[in-house]
Amino acid sequence: MYGLDAKFVVRDNERNLQSIFVPGRTQDLVWVSSDLANDFQLKVWPNFENETVDNLESVAF
Repeated sequence: MYGLDAKFVVRDNERNLQSIFVPGRTQDLVWVSSDLANDFQLKVWPNFENETVDNLESVAF
């Protein structure tokens, strides 16, 4: 999702975990082992084609 309500499904490749990420709220991350991309409500979100970032703190949207 974009704009002020931006949210992303993010994956930690080293630990093979996923979370819902809100830019500017890294303290709220809750990592899970399930594949969030398969959730029917999240499947309609745009795909960023596996774009990678080294630090979520630097993501601003």
